Amino acid sequence: MAPSRIQYRERDMLEMIKTLRDSANQLRSVREKMQANARLIADGALIGKGGTEFQNAVNLTLCSSTDRLAQKLEERARYVERELEQLKRVTQADSKNQYGS
Repeated sequence: MAPSRIQYRERDMLEMIKTLRDSANQLRSVREKMQANARLIADGALIGKGGTEFQNAVNLTLCSSTDRLAQKLEERARYVERELEQLKRVTQADSKNQYGS
């Protein structure tokens, strides 16, 4: 039985890496905009318990969750990058062995 060949689509993997990184950057942008809103609230746009609760929700809950998700997306992008590099090495080595180069 012949060994199975490793098949992958480099362009698709590169697009996945780009999409993951772009998504992480977009989440960071959303976080910055929400923090700006929280600063407006702190500066008096919404006074009282409602303003305090909104600030806490943004700063403590939303921002930390957004940061964790952005970090996870970056982690996945690095994982796909490592896998792509390994696949390239394996297929190059296989090519050299197959054709005696």
